[in-house]
Amino acid sequence: MFTHVDCAAFAHFPLVSQTTKIIYGRDMVTAALPGVADYLKLIGNRPHAMKVKADREASMAAFFASRQ
Repeated sequence: MFTHVDCAAFAHFPLVSQTTKIIYGRDMVTAALPGVADYLKLIGNRPHAMKVKADREASMAAFFASRQ
């Protein structure tokens, strides 16, 4: 079963993970939840999740290009 919780986790866990690496020097998400990397990989293999990820990467690249 794929729910709204999975969508929220796919959107937020990577952001929190990156933020804690910057602030604390380590990934607090995977430290607290050891299975989260496998879980995100599982979700990331879904076609719609791949599209979201590709769109997000393209948007971030365009944003940074516009700032130069």
